[in-house]
Amino acid sequence: MPAFEFDAVVFDVLGTLVDEPAGIRAGIRAFGPALADPVVDDLVRPPASSDRFDLHAEGLADLADRLGG
Repeated sequence: MPAFEFDAVVFDVLGTLVDEPAGIRAGIRAFGPALADPVVDDLVRPPASSDRFDLHAEGLADLADRLGG
């Protein structure tokens, strides 16, 4: 099975604001309690705007069209 490479992880909280970044940091710590602080801090980044994701999706759709997909 091929390895997957992720560009982004999206947290959908149904339009509700969460205690960012503390809430996300707590969730990562619950999932990986052995992770060092610098590793967790690197995983918690400012959220990207929806415009950035739209441009990325548009670029992927254009690439798929050019590749015949």
